Amino acid sequence: MARSVSLRTPLRIIERRNERGLASAILRGFQEAEGRALVVLDTDGSHPPSLAPTLLKIILWGEAEMAIASRYADGGVVSNWRLDRRLLSMGATLLARPLTNGENVQDPMSGFFAIHKKLLTRTAIKPIGYKLGFEMIVRCGPHPIVEVPYVFQDRVAGKSKLSLRQVGDFIWHVGSLYRYAYRRRFSARPA
Repeated sequence: MARSVSLRTPLRIIERRNERGLASAILRGFQEAEGRALVVLDTDGSHPPSLAPTLLKIILWGEAEMAIASRYADGGVVSNWRLDRRLLSMGATLLARPLTNGENVQDPMSGFFAIHKKLLTRTAIKPIGYKLGFEMIVRCGPHPIVEVPYVFQDRVAGKSKLSLRQVGDFIWHVGSLYRYAYRRRFSARPA
Protein backbone atom coordinates (compact mmCIF):
# COMPACT_ATOMS: atom_id res chain seq x y z
CA MET A 1 0.00 0.00 0.00
CA ALA A 2 2.81 2.43 0.92
CA ARG A 3 4.58 1.68 -2.34
CA SER A 4 1.45 2.47 -4.39
CA VAL A 5 1.00 5.76 -2.53
CA SER A 6 4.68 6.64 -3.00
CA LEU A 7 4.17 6.70 -6.77
CA ARG A 8 1.80 9.68 -6.40
CA THR A 9 3.23 11.35 -3.28
CA PRO A 10 6.73 12.35 -2.20
CA LEU A 11 7.08 9.53 0.30
CA ARG A 12 10.17 7.71 1.47
CA ILE A 13 9.61 4.09 2.50
CA ILE A 14 11.84 2.54 5.15
CA GLU A 15 11.48 -1.21 5.20
CA ARG A 16 12.48 -2.84 8.47
CA ARG A 17 13.32 -6.52 8.19
CA ASN A 18 14.20 -7.82 11.65
CA GLU A 19 12.96 -5.13 14.01
CA ARG A 20 9.54 -5.39 15.59
CA GLY A 21 7.29 -3.04 17.50
CA LEU A 22 5.41 0.19 16.98
CA ALA A 23 7.58 2.36 19.25
CA SER A 24 10.82 1.28 17.59
CA ALA A 25 9.28 1.95 14.16
CA ILE A 26 8.29 5.47 15.23
CA LEU A 27 11.76 6.11 16.67
CA ARG A 28 13.32 4.96 13.40
CA GLY A 29 11.04 7.36 11.54
CA PHE A 30 12.08 10.15 13.90
CA GLN A 31 15.75 9.42 13.18
CA GLU A 32 15.17 9.49 9.43
CA ALA A 33 12.98 12.61 9.47
CA GLU A 34 14.57 15.86 8.36
CA GLY A 35 12.10 18.34 9.84
CA ARG A 36 12.29 20.17 13.18
CA ALA A 37 8.81 19.06 14.23
CA LEU A 38 7.58 15.47 14.21
CA VAL A 39 4.05 14.14 14.59
CA VAL A 40 2.73 10.72 15.61
CA LEU A 41 -0.84 9.56 15.00
CA ASP A 42 -2.67 6.29 14.57
CA THR A 43 -3.88 5.44 11.08
CA ASP A 44 -6.87 3.43 12.26
CA GLY A 45 -9.29 6.35 12.06
CA SER A 46 -9.26 7.20 15.78
CA HIS A 47 -7.06 10.30 15.34
CA PRO A 48 -8.24 13.00 12.92
CA PRO A 49 -5.28 13.84 10.62
CA SER A 50 -6.80 17.32 10.18
CA LEU A 51 -5.51 18.18 13.69
CA ALA A 52 -1.86 17.40 12.80
CA PRO A 53 -1.14 20.85 11.30
CA THR A 54 -2.36 22.51 14.51
CA LEU A 55 -0.02 20.36 16.62
CA LEU A 56 2.88 21.04 14.26
CA LYS A 57 2.29 24.82 14.30
CA ILE A 58 2.49 24.83 18.10
CA ILE A 59 5.94 23.26 17.87
CA LEU A 60 7.20 25.26 14.88
CA TRP A 61 6.03 28.59 16.32
CA GLY A 62 7.88 27.85 19.57
CA GLU A 63 4.79 27.69 21.78
CA ALA A 64 5.77 24.28 23.20
CA GLU A 65 8.25 21.44 22.89
CA MET A 66 5.41 18.91 22.85
CA ALA A 67 1.81 19.28 21.68
CA ILE A 68 -0.63 16.53 22.64
CA ALA A 69 -4.00 15.87 21.07
CA SER A 70 -5.97 15.31 24.25
CA ARG A 71 -9.11 13.31 24.88
CA TYR A 72 -9.26 14.52 28.48
CA ALA A 73 -8.36 18.24 28.32
CA ASP A 74 -11.27 20.69 28.53
CA GLY A 75 -13.21 20.26 25.31
CA GLY A 76 -11.83 16.79 24.57
CA VAL A 77 -14.27 13.92 24.08
CA VAL A 78 -14.12 10.13 23.92
CA SER A 79 -16.96 8.83 21.78
CA ASN A 80 -18.20 5.31 21.01
CA TRP A 81 -15.65 3.50 23.20
CA ARG A 82 -16.65 0.44 25.20
CA LEU A 83 -16.83 0.88 28.98
CA ASP A 84 -13.97 -1.58 29.64
CA ARG A 85 -11.66 0.39 27.29
CA ARG A 86 -12.65 3.68 28.95
CA LEU A 87 -11.94 2.31 32.41
CA LEU A 88 -8.60 0.84 31.34
CA SER A 89 -7.61 4.15 29.73
CA MET A 90 -8.63 6.15 32.79
CA GLY A 91 -6.70 3.81 35.10
CA ALA A 92 -3.56 4.02 32.95
CA THR A 93 -3.88 7.81 32.83
CA LEU A 94 -4.18 8.07 36.62
CA LEU A 95 -1.05 5.91 37.03
CA ALA A 96 0.87 8.06 34.56
CA ARG A 97 -0.10 11.59 35.62
CA PRO A 98 2.26 11.85 38.62
CA LEU A 99 5.17 11.34 36.22
CA THR A 100 4.34 14.23 33.89
CA ASN A 101 7.08 16.47 35.36
CA GLY A 102 4.72 18.99 36.89
CA GLU A 103 3.18 19.76 33.51
CA ASN A 104 -0.31 18.68 34.65
CA VAL A 105 -0.87 16.70 31.45
CA GLN A 106 -4.45 15.46 31.31
CA ASP A 107 -3.83 12.81 28.62
CA PRO A 108 -0.28 11.43 28.98
CA MET A 109 -1.39 8.20 27.29
CA SER A 110 -2.32 9.93 24.05
CA GLY A 111 -0.79 8.35 20.97
CA PHE A 112 -1.41 11.53 18.96
CA PHE A 113 1.26 14.16 19.55
CA ALA A 114 3.92 16.38 18.02
CA ILE A 115 7.40 17.07 19.37
CA HIS A 116 10.37 19.26 18.60
CA LYS A 117 13.10 17.03 17.21
CA LYS A 118 15.64 18.39 19.71
CA LEU A 119 13.91 16.33 22.43
CA LEU A 120 15.51 13.23 20.92
CA THR A 121 18.96 14.49 21.90
CA ARG A 122 18.20 14.83 25.62
CA THR A 123 18.37 11.21 26.71
CA ALA A 124 18.01 7.65 25.53
CA ILE A 125 14.41 6.65 24.92
CA LYS A 126 13.66 3.07 25.97
CA PRO A 127 9.98 2.38 25.36
CA ILE A 128 8.34 -0.84 26.45
CA GLY A 129 5.17 -1.42 24.49
CA TYR A 130 3.68 1.41 22.50
CA LYS A 131 3.27 4.42 24.84
CA LEU A 132 6.08 6.43 23.30
CA GLY A 133 4.61 9.87 24.07
CA PHE A 134 4.43 9.02 27.77
CA GLU A 135 8.01 7.76 27.66
CA MET A 136 9.14 11.03 26.09
CA ILE A 137 7.31 13.14 28.68
CA VAL A 138 9.11 11.34 31.51
CA ARG A 139 12.58 10.91 30.04
CA CYS A 140 12.94 14.00 27.83
CA GLY A 141 11.07 16.49 30.04
CA PRO A 142 9.50 18.61 27.30
CA HIS A 143 8.56 22.07 28.54
CA PRO A 144 6.12 23.46 27.99
CA ILE A 145 3.56 20.90 26.89
CA VAL A 146 0.37 22.13 25.25
CA GLU A 147 -2.75 19.97 25.02
CA VAL A 148 -5.22 20.44 22.19
CA PRO A 149 -8.66 18.90 22.80
CA TYR A 150 -10.16 16.65 20.15
CA VAL A 151 -12.90 14.07 19.67
CA PHE A 152 -11.47 10.57 19.93
CA GLN A 153 -13.36 8.01 17.84
CA ASP A 154 -12.99 4.27 18.20
CA ARG A 155 -11.01 2.74 15.35
CA VAL A 156 -12.63 2.31 11.97
CA ALA A 157 -9.85 0.05 10.62
CA GLY A 158 -7.43 -2.51 11.99
CA LYS A 159 -7.44 -4.41 15.26
CA SER A 160 -6.56 -3.36 18.77
CA LYS A 161 -3.08 -4.27 20.01
CA LEU A 162 -4.43 -4.42 23.54
CA SER A 163 -3.91 -7.83 25.11
CA LEU A 164 -3.09 -9.16 28.54
CA ARG A 165 0.57 -9.06 27.52
CA GLN A 166 0.25 -5.40 26.53
CA VAL A 167 -1.31 -4.60 29.91
CA GLY A 168 1.59 -6.37 31.62
CA ASP A 169 4.10 -4.50 29.44
CA PHE A 170 2.41 -1.22 30.35
CA ILE A 171 2.59 -1.95 34.08
CA TRP A 172 6.28 -2.87 33.70
CA HIS A 173 6.84 0.30 31.67
CA VAL A 174 5.18 2.53 34.26
CA GLY A 175 7.22 0.86 37.01
CA SER A 176 10.46 1.43 35.10
CA LEU A 177 9.56 5.09 34.54
CA TYR A 178 8.75 5.57 38.25
CA ARG A 179 12.18 4.08 39.06
CA TYR A 180 13.81 6.35 36.49
CA ALA A 181 12.06 9.45 37.87
CA TYR A 182 12.94 8.49 41.46
CA ARG A 183 16.63 8.00 40.62
CA ARG A 184 16.75 11.23 38.64
CA ARG A 185 15.07 13.20 41.42
CA PHE A 186 17.33 11.95 44.18
CA SER A 187 20.57 12.00 42.19
CA ALA A 188 19.94 15.68 41.38
CA ARG A 189 19.73 16.67 45.07
CA PRO A 190 22.79 18.32 46.58
CA ALA A 191 24.64 16.19 49.12
